[in-house]
Amino acid sequence: MRDKNGRKVMDMTKGDAVAKALQFNQKSNAQRGREAMSNWQDKKLIENVKGDFTVKLAEAMASKDQAAQDKVMADIDKWNAKNDKQYQMDKAKITKSATDKAKKRDFTADERETLPKSLEEYVNSLKKTG
Repeated sequence: MRDKNGRKVMDMTKGDAVAKALQFNQKSNAQRGREAMSNWQDKKLIENVKGDFTVKLAEAMASKDQAAQDKVMADIDKWNAKNDKQYQMDKAKITKSATDKAKKRDFTADERETLPKSLEEYVNSLKKTG
């Protein structure tokens, strides 16, 4: 079976394909789908947590706040202590990414949070001039 982009999703016999086309999802196929979804959710969780740590560390580096940097590193240590190996955060990679972000002053998460307020101010300034 292939997804809409043509990538192979799972092995399926012709009989299974016919049953699925008739809206009957066999248990074996459903189980594989649930496992794939679980793996995808785990991957997204790791990406989100890593991104959060990276942005916080980059902000602390840019503001030269050593206490904040130490807190982020301690938070990473706490995360690693309470999670299995597959969910561990690599401090060296996070530090490298944060250093790059700090140099570029790229704080994506903060920009997303302040964007609606900025847009509101822009619209209000247009109303005042108009």
